[in-house]
Amino acid sequence: MVISDNGSVDEYFVRLRNCASLHSKVPLLERTQTEFGSFGKREALNVLVHHIDTRFGLILDADCLPLMFGWNAILFA
Repeated sequence: MVISDNGSVDEYFVRLRNCASLHSKVPLLERTQTEFGSFGKREALNVLVHHIDTRFGLILDADCLPLMFGWNAILFA
């Protein structure tokens, strides 16, 4: 798992950093977004893709809500 922050408000970034620090193998990329809208998302994904060192990568937005228990087992079956 890799987490990329796109310039959250300081209070939220501190909370995110605290959560990430609980897991030594979860890097948190602190960055400031220079573009907006879909261009900003593209910018963040371009940074994240260079941190994927597995055969597959899965991108989830912060508001992602899996609607079925075990979705990941089905996906990778």
